[in-house]
Amino acid sequence: VATASPGQFLLVSAIAAVSVVAATSSAQADMAAANKWIESEFQPSTLSKSEQASEMEWFVNAATPFQGMEINVLSEGIPTHSYESEVLTKAFEEITGIKVNHQILGEGEVVQAVLHADDKRQREIGAVAECQRDRLFRCYTSCF
Repeated sequence: VATASPGQFLLVSAIAAVSVVAATSSAQADMAAANKWIESEFQPSTLSKSEQASEMEWFVNAATPFQGMEINVLSEGIPTHSYESEVLTKAFEEITGIKVNHQILGEGEVVQAVLHADDKRQREIGAVAECQRDRLFRCYTSCF
């Protein structure tokens, strides 16, 4: 396993760079939505439905202070990111009450967008949001 410098790490994790911006929305975190997704999309799973519900409860609770916010995601065009954009963003919004705008571009365009981010704070927010999004994606993929 090669180690990456902080700059390289930022570029690698920026393949799906995320920035959080305030938005007005009436969306709310919702365990009923989480259960719907557990039944409809997150099966079969290595986790029991009860274990999946416990994982989803964490997202519902963690999302409470961020409900009504909007996350802008920029990803390179690979099948995993297409699935995230077409399926998981809808699940995330219904479960957490946080709207997701997911744009897919070519790899070079993503790197350029990250390199030209408005300021350091925007990149820091993106890195934090990316970690949270990755945790959600890992949870979802562990459901299969």
